[in-house]
Amino acid sequence: MNLHYKAVIGSDFQFHAKIAKDYSEGKNALTKGEAIRVNGGPYPPLFHLFFALCLLISTGFAVVIMYAFQVLLFPAVMAATLFLIYKKMNVRAAAFAGILMLTSIALFDRAAQATPQGIDMILFPLAVYFFLESRKIPYIVTMSAMIYNHGIWSYLHFGALILYSLYKKEKIMYHVWTFIVTLPLFVITVIYLPGYMRIHSSVQSTQELVALGSTWYLIKYMGVIIAGVTVIYLIYLAIALIKKARFPYKLSNLEQIALLWMLTLSSLFFIIRDRLASYIVPPLVIILAGFIVRKVKSRRFYIPLVLLSTIIAMIFALLSWIIWFKAGTQVAV
Repeated sequence: MNLHYKAVIGSDFQFHAKIAKDYSEGKNALTKGEAIRVNGGPYPPLFHLFFALCLLISTGFAVVIMYAFQVLLFPAVMAATLFLIYKKMNVRAAAFAGILMLTSIALFDRAAQATPQGIDMILFPLAVYFFLESRKIPYIVTMSAMIYNHGIWSYLHFGALILYSLYKKEKIMYHVWTFIVTLPLFVITVIYLPGYMRIHSSVQSTQELVALGSTWYLIKYMGVIIAGVTVIYLIYLAIALIKKARFPYKLSNLEQIALLWMLTLSSLFFIIRDRLASYIVPPLVIILAGFIVRKVKSRRFYIPLVLLSTIIAMIFALLSWIIWFKAGTQVAV
C-alpha cells in the first residue's frame, strides 16, 4: 500500500541509535546534537539510555537487542492491550479487539519498530490497568517510565487519565505524584515547546505528506475493517440516540477512559496524522469491541481467538524482521 502511494515506510531506529551512541560515548545527547536538530528539543532519555547501556556492553549485543525488539514489540503491544481488555471487560471483548488490531497496518508499522512509540503502546495499557485496580505505586512507576520514554507524546495519554480522575473525582493524587516524579522532563518540555511545535508542525517524511493530503490513505493505513466497523457503530449510535435521546448502553470504566484517550490523541490530527492512525487503534478497538460483544452473544472460541491473535502478531513481526533484514537494512551503531 505504501509503495502504491510512494510513501515507503522506514524505521526511525537510525535516529534513535545515533542518540544512544552519543550517550554511550559520554556526550550530552539530551540538549545537543541529533535530538535537537530532528526533534526540535531534547528527546526523553529512557529509551536511549537503555540502548546506550547495551552499546557499552558491546555493539553486537545492542544489535541483537534491537532485533529482539523488532520481533517482540508488536506482539507485546497486542498482549498488553488484550490483557487490559480481558481483565477490565471480558474475554469476548479481548477476542474481538485482537482481531481488529491485526487488521491495522498503522499499528503493525509503528508497534513493530524498535522505537519509543512501541514502548509507549505497551506501558500505557499497563498504566491504565494499575490505575483502575487502584495500585498507586505501580501506576506512578509505569506512567512515569512512559513519560521519561516519550515525553510530549506521552502527556497526551497522561491527560486522558487526568480528565477521567477529574470527571470521577478520584485518584487525583496518583497524577500529582506522577507529575512530581516527572517534573524535570516537564520543565524541559515547556522550555523547548516552541522548538517542538516548529518541527512537528512541518512535514517530516513522505508518509506524513501523503497522510496530510489523502484522507483515504489515512483510513487504509489505520485499517479499512476498523474504519468500516466504526461507521456501523456510529450509525447504530445515531439511530439509538434519535429513538431514545440517550446513550444506548452504559459504558464501562475502561470504555470511558478509551473515549477520553481518543479525545486527547485527536490533536495529533493537526500535527502528525500518520502517528494518530496508529495511536488511535487501541482505544478505538476498546470501544468497538464493547459494542460488538453487546450484539454478539455466542461464547464459543473466545480464548482460542485471543491466543490466535497473539500468535499471528508474532508471525507478522517475525516476517517483517526477516524482510527488513533481507532488504539489507544496517544499524549504524
